Amino acid sequence: MDRQTTDDNQADELSPEELLAILGDDLARQVLRHVAKDPLPAKVLADRMGVARSTVYSRLNRLETAGLVESSMSYHPDGHHRRRFVARIEELHVSLDDGELCVDLAASAKSI
Repeated sequence: MDRQTTDDNQADELSPEELLAILGDDLARQVLRHVAKDPLPAKVLADRMGVARSTVYSRLNRLETAGLVESSMSYHPDGHHRRRFVARIEELHVSLDDGELCVDLAASAKSI
């Protein structure tokens, strides 16, 4: 169960099966697709996906813990602040190498 990444992150700690289980969740994949385009706050994601903000945060937490998403705080002149999320990966390749499941991740050039 080998995995190689182009970036040293939490995904290195997950087995390919654990990583694929996270990505097996349809809502997690939807979240990942949205934040792969632009950094977004959870409220915007919830509105776009038509789900509760708590549902989005649940998926974001799993994706961030796995190292697939990163967040940063943005501050507005009016004093409000919010976390924005962006995908850390641009490509994911799954293969079998001598019967072992392999997941290769290519880091995204985007950052927050």
